[in-house]
Amino acid sequence: MARGITLDGLDLQAGNFKIVETDLFNAPPKTIEVIELARKDGAKAVFERYGSRKFNLTGYIQTDSSSNADASLDQLKTFVNRRNLELKMDYRESTRNWVVGIDSLQVARKNTDVSRMGFNLSGIAPNPFATDTDKTTLVDETGITEAVNIPISAGGSYFAQPLTIITINSVNPDDEDITISIGNAIENTYLDITGTFVAGDIITIDSFNEIIYKNSEIIEGDGLFPIWSPTGGTFEFSFDATSINVDIFSDYYRRWL
Repeated sequence: MARGITLDGLDLQAGNFKIVETDLFNAPPKTIEVIELARKDGAKAVFERYGSRKFNLTGYIQTDSSSNADASLDQLKTFVNRRNLELKMDYRESTRNWVVGIDSLQVARKNTDVSRMGFNLSGIAPNPFATDTDKTTLVDETGITEAVNIPISAGGSYFAQPLTIITINSVNPDDEDITISIGNAIENTYLDITGTFVAGDIITIDSFNEIIYKNSEIIEGDGLFPIWSPTGGTFEFSFDATSINVDIFSDYYRRWL
């Protein structure tokens, strides 16, 4: 049975289409910058980052007539030079997703190939990491009244950058600024949020897009938006209010190299 692959809703393993080879299994390319050590052998890595992912889908069209083959080819051509297409591939009893653009379509077809032809779709995923279809819960705690340090394990094979929602049930004082902090000691990423809060306020921390909301208003924070590695870490919550009662819910899409 062929591995499921769909492009913007088109099943490329059913009907007239068949993918026989793809390089989506490769890890995305990573750039490592190094500096030479003064008066020593070797060098030190100072910066790493993943670039965009290029990919290929190689397969063939097989139909019962030249007209249907031509129509299937035209269907593939509609993807060329488009962006923000959803590419899905079955993997480990789940589905991994990329947002991609198709740059080119090459077709291997002779005049005698009236109902069958090979093709190669090539494209690029600006965000090189695959994501799950469904979100995974990182933290789900209610009625927190003191500083906590919650051991967690983030799945996937790349850092989790969750959406964290802090619901304030009660706070004292509620008429002057306090500071609420969340972070992960393993990655040394901490974020402080300072402001005046009252019962019913909802603080939303979007670590992926690096945006903080107080209810529907965008506010600023100090520090680094927390991330969690697949090997685990801790979810730390602290505050400098006299007393507070909050619920914390945090979830994310697992990401894969």
